[in-house]
Amino acid sequence: MPCSTKIVKALGDDSLKNTGFRTGKLNSLPQLEVINRESGVSKLNMDCVQCRGLSKKLKVKQKATREKKLADTEMAKAEELRKVVGTYGGKAMLDKRQFEELAHELEDNRCKTDELKKAIHYKKKGQL
Repeated sequence: MPCSTKIVKALGDDSLKNTGFRTGKLNSLPQLEVINRESGVSKLNMDCVQCRGLSKKLKVKQKATREKKLADTEMAKAEELRKVVGTYGGKAMLDKRQFEELAHELEDNRCKTDELKKAIHYKKKGQL
C-alpha cells in the first residue's frame, strides 16, 4: 500500500478519494508543489483581472467626478452672470427708456425750430 493511501485512511477523509491520492498518481512531493504553484498562479491571474476591472471602474468614476465638478463651476458662473444681468438689466432698461424720451423730445424741438425758422422767413419776406 502506498504511503499516500495510509495518510488518507488515517485521516478518515473521504473527500480526498477523487484527488489522485487514492490511486497513487500523485505520490511525489514535486507534483504537489507544481499543483500548488499553478493554483497560486491562476489565483493571481484572477486577482489581476479583478484589479484591472476595478481600476477601469475607478477611472470612469474619477472622470465623472471631474466632469461634475466642471459642470458645477460652470453653473456657478452662469448663476453669477444671471445676478449681474438682473442688477444691470433693470438699469439698462431705464437708460433705454430715458434715451427714447430724450430722442423724442429732441425730434419735437427740431420740428418746432424748423417751424419757427419758416415763420421768421415768411415774416421777413412780408416786410420787404
